[in-house]
Amino acid sequence: MDADDPLRRSPAHQRCDERADIAALEPYRLSYTWESGEKHTVTWTLKDLGNGFVNLHLEQTGISNQQALHGAKYGWGKWCGELKKWLEQ
Repeated sequence: MDADDPLRRSPAHQRCDERADIAALEPYRLSYTWESGEKHTVTWTLKDLGNGFVNLHLEQTGISNQQALHGAKYGWGKWCGELKKWLEQ
């Protein structure tokens, strides 16, 4: 990503200052963990659907309360919305 990239300029990207540890790095899967009061694991998985289509699956584990769940839903929703806009350019 370059400095003019909308994902780099997004508020979600700017807040990502936690240290993460890569748990798995495979051709179609990336999983990483970080601790910020509780341990979270995020896994991204790509699946080729054929005909130029790809499914991107995001899973986050380690959320222990409703407030954190609502925050994660809001944050990922915003980030994924920015990704969608960027991909449609």
